[in-house]
Amino acid sequence: MGPIIVVFNAVFDVLTYPFSGLQPLWGLCFVSVICGIGLIILFRAASPQEAIARIRRRMGSQALGMLLFMDNPSNVIRLAGGLLWSNFRYLALVVKPLLVIAIPFMVVYSQLEARYSRAPLGAGQTTTVTVEFEDLPARDDLEVASLSGLDLIRPFVFVDTLRQVSFRAVVTGGPPRALSVMGSRLTVGRSREGAGAVHRWEYDDSWSVLSLLKPWVERVRGDSPRSPVGGAVVLPDARYHVLGGRWSWLAVFLVVSSATGVVGAFVLKVKI
Repeated sequence: MGPIIVVFNAVFDVLTYPFSGLQPLWGLCFVSVICGIGLIILFRAASPQEAIARIRRRMGSQALGMLLFMDNPSNVIRLAGGLLWSNFRYLALVVKPLLVIAIPFMVVYSQLEARYSRAPLGAGQTTTVTVEFEDLPARDDLEVASLSGLDLIRPFVFVDTLRQVSFRAVVTGGPPRALSVMGSRLTVGRSREGAGAVHRWEYDDSWSVLSLLKPWVERVRGDSPRSPVGGAVVLPDARYHVLGGRWSWLAVFLVVSSATGVVGAFVLKVKI
């Protein structure tokens, strides 16, 4: 799974890199436009366009017939039944392309979640780090140090029942910021400088298929059996100022990609 994740990350790094010096909203909008165009092209390739056009024309004529024969209840009921059946047939036609689209959509969603759902930590801000162990080390044996960009704030809080240690850290330098916990390196926040970089806020010592959809999870690498097996860091949610409101990244993505998809469907004459 590791090489696949590296490829996915590299593709989105290339897409977002030209906007790394700008506000994150610009890179998010650009990727949303590209995804809107790509998904509508994929829908056209995976769907029976002629069959969809025929069923849409039939649905339109059935709806119009209901309006024209309002004084004849039997005809209205017959046309309504036909319209309901046509709707089921239409849904059957679009199920396959929607399932095909769902696969790249999940990849795009996870990448944008990792890059644009969290706000970057600024100098002087504090965050809370929680680290989980298979066997909780003794208080005197715990080894935690800052590698770059962070100062640790004591005391450390041990939660014996959960085999966890929590502590705070204050930001003192730019990304990438990292800690060493029992010899394992943990990235805190952005993995590199610039907007559109992947944020790391979860840690795990194992890989699975779901790891492809969680690029914000950093794999814990450690040679010691005392190395942590998981953990998390608290990062602030990102909000984007659009049309006088404070939008989440998902709201921006859905609006921009949907608008792009509608325009793309009109220009490319895609039946949806």
